[in-house]
Amino acid sequence: MIRFIFLLGFIGSIGLYQVFYKINRPEGRIRSIVLLLVVTLIYPVQIFLESMYIQNHGAHGAIEYNLSLLLTGILVDVCVYATFILLGKNRTRMIVVSAFLCCFNRVTIVTITYFLYAIASLQYEVKAPFLIYTININLYYIFYFTFFPVYAGCCFLAAFWLRDTLIKPPFKHYFPFTILFIFSSSVVTYWYSDMRFMQTLSFLAIALMGFLVLCLLFFMLYFYTRLVSYPKNSDASSTKNTIDSSFYLQNFSKRELDVIRVILDGNYKYKEIAANLNISVYTVKFHLNRMYKKTGVSDTLSLFSIFSKNTSKS
Repeated sequence: MIRFIFLLGFIGSIGLYQVFYKINRPEGRIRSIVLLLVVTLIYPVQIFLESMYIQNHGAHGAIEYNLSLLLTGILVDVCVYATFILLGKNRTRMIVVSAFLCCFNRVTIVTITYFLYAIASLQYEVKAPFLIYTININLYYIFYFTFFPVYAGCCFLAAFWLRDTLIKPPFKHYFPFTILFIFSSSVVTYWYSDMRFMQTLSFLAIALMGFLVLCLLFFMLYFYTRLVSYPKNSDASSTKNTIDSSFYLQNFSKRELDVIRVILDGNYKYKEIAANLNISVYTVKFHLNRMYKKTGVSDTLSLFSIFSKNTSKS
């Protein structure tokens, strides 16, 4: 069973790959490899260790959870998401999606747990200073079998919405949404920890509240991505692809124009650009980041698309 749930963890890794690696892949080779390893292995290793803990501490086919274990899980989530943010190339965008997924985890745990509660009663007892409750180990495996496909689907949807957002969204947009997601996560975590109060409510009420909160989270993320998406102008026919490059060239420095020339020659990688201009990779990154901010794109291929069309016309 442990081998099965270890492999099941890779379903969650597929979702993490889509949202944290595919659209946030760093340019450096070492950082890229480290990020890929963390994205791929974090969930399989996590549930493998949890399964080992269950085998060593489970009593009579049941596992005990308390508030300390819950907070430990949240701390692990925060550390993992912080790693994704620091290793990726687009940290601003990943801050929002990390806050969203952290809150999504808490709400999904509540919803799925109470669907399982409808199948088999959840028993609890007070052992100061924490509330301890037990759940059948089989339900523990059913939970992950349900959770990971839902989580992966959520990541695919988030990646689909985020791929057209600005690489440097305005502070006034991403900061409030990050705070909203973190606040929601804190409220749901507190709600989840108070099992005595939750058991006074009906299963239908708990499931409905969890579903409504999930819908609210998805709406907030979608609303955020629309606010910071690439501007679309009917007169310009998609600004990021067909806008006259002279609009940008007049705001570029001499060195930035040199970088564009090298990119138009077919050199898309940072090291290739650095070698052609006889400058360091860090200097290339500095100039490209400034150019990304000015043009609203996030990679060298997009820069090539903008300026190659204008060059071919002239």
